[in-house]
Amino acid sequence: MELLETIARLSLLLPSFLFFLRIKSQKRENWVIFLFLVFTIIQQFAVVVAIKSHNDHISDLILEFNPLTYLVFLYFFFTNVLFSPINKRIVLICTITFALLQILPLTIKITSTLYSIITTINTLFILLFCLLYFFEQIRFPKTVFIYTQSSFWSIVGLLVFSAGTFFIFWYNTIVKHSEIFENQYIVIHALIFIIRNVLFSIAFIIKPEKQTFSDNQLSLT
Repeated sequence: MELLETIARLSLLLPSFLFFLRIKSQKRENWVIFLFLVFTIIQQFAVVVAIKSHNDHISDLILEFNPLTYLVFLYFFFTNVLFSPINKRIVLICTITFALLQILPLTIKITSTLYSIITTINTLFILLFCLLYFFEQIRFPKTVFIYTQSSFWSIVGLLVFSAGTFFIFWYNTIVKHSEIFENQYIVIHALIFIIRNVLFSIAFIIKPEKQTFSDNQLSLT
């Protein structure tokens, strides 16, 4: 179990290495994903330190700031890949709403139920952002094949990770004090974590398609 968790953490190095391999050709949204990976590496390092030193304060600090930081990175990412002003406003409103929710733990005592609600809202916002992206790509396609865009692979990675961890998180709140499920939870989470990093790696190295739709073609869709 510990070996799989270690492999999952080390998988963060793959997209980071591939980013530097083609750093000159990286788009702005890829830079946002890379900064998110850097934050995740720091976070995972803090988690390991907290476990080794048995310091719960570090873990609590990560739990408080991780969701907000995650959404901030997503805000900058999606404002770069979305071109509809309405969709960008939706992303901004959702980000501000979630930022306000983060103030709740500072004013009232947070419970497991409240933490579950905040996590659920965070995940729903991410899934909404992904749907907005795919909606735009269907209505106003930029290229013939969507999978030739680096943003496609990044968003699929976010979608797989958010959706996968969301359902097992809620199942974990239902099935409590089950050692068997806790072990399964660690395995599933680690595998999804690795898949996300592999998809980010593809986003960093894929070459964009040269054939794109003109403005006239986009107006006919």
